[in-house]
Amino acid sequence: MEPSNTPAREDRDPNVHVRLDELKHALAIEVTRRFSAAEIRAKIIENLSRWRDQGTWGHAYDEWKRIAESGNDEVLLATMCGTDDEANRLRQSAPYTGLLPKDAVRSLNQKIFPPGPSPGLVLAKATIRAARFWRVTDDELAGILLLNATQLEALRLQELELEPGSRDFQRAAQFVRTWIAVNSLLGGNDKLTQEWLRQANRELSDQMPIDVMLRPENLAALASFVEALEDPYTAMALEGAASGDMRPGTRWVRHRAILTFGSIDTAMEWLSKGQPSLGGRVPQEIMNTDDGVREVLRVIDAIEYCDYI
Repeated sequence: MEPSNTPAREDRDPNVHVRLDELKHALAIEVTRRFSAAEIRAKIIENLSRWRDQGTWGHAYDEWKRIAESGNDEVLLATMCGTDDEANRLRQSAPYTGLLPKDAVRSLNQKIFPPGPSPGLVLAKATIRAARFWRVTDDELAGILLLNATQLEALRLQELELEPGSRDFQRAAQFVRTWIAVNSLLGGNDKLTQEWLRQANRELSDQMPIDVMLRPENLAALASFVEALEDPYTAMALEGAASGDMRPGTRWVRHRAILTFGSIDTAMEWLSKGQPSLGGRVPQEIMNTDDGVREVLRVIDAIEYCDYI
């Protein structure tokens, strides 16, 4: 009998997200201790420029760009070191990576994570396990994680240690989170979990999840969306009390809008007003058909990828 490829106990650690948030907070504080606000802003702008050239962009990076270019030291430091939900959300896409030397990162990591295998290697192992379980091809996994062929092979051989807080670490964590949440949502049924990846999904406006994953900014949204489907309390925190009353497809559009615009209130304001890109029609009024859902999703995609006119 073959060993199960379903998420192992260490992959299901309920405290791992909390500890990762603590680590990102600690890293941000250490950066502010070692570098001036001007140096941090310069690194942020440098990283964002490189990531834009590489085709990796999202709403959080627009916010970081505005903060860095504003020249307001107080806002920058409050965003990096704050303990509120907004600061924590933006630290998930921290663009000041590369400032701290590796030994400093390693030291902070050892303080927050208990002794044992490094989080980077544990996550690399879980990522490869999830990819094998889902039969994700090398090209697909490289596209999901935004790694080149050499980096992907090093990851497979566990020679590439994902650095906590880095973009690579975040994307791998989002991929594994999705795998774990889907497995839980489907009652631990291996067959259904495997089939889920490549079947048109009503909840995702009839898209296949693998296609959603392959759009860079959609990976984080997909992870939180599946977790919200699994847990009504998570859904309420992310989407509000009415999260369970939406038709399939519409909920994915609303979820995407909330992450794109940064808050429930801003997303709902956009969804409830006539939009020029929809010929003056109101998004939430035309989402009573599948074609309407797809049309609104197309506009949100354009906004997310800076193609909005």
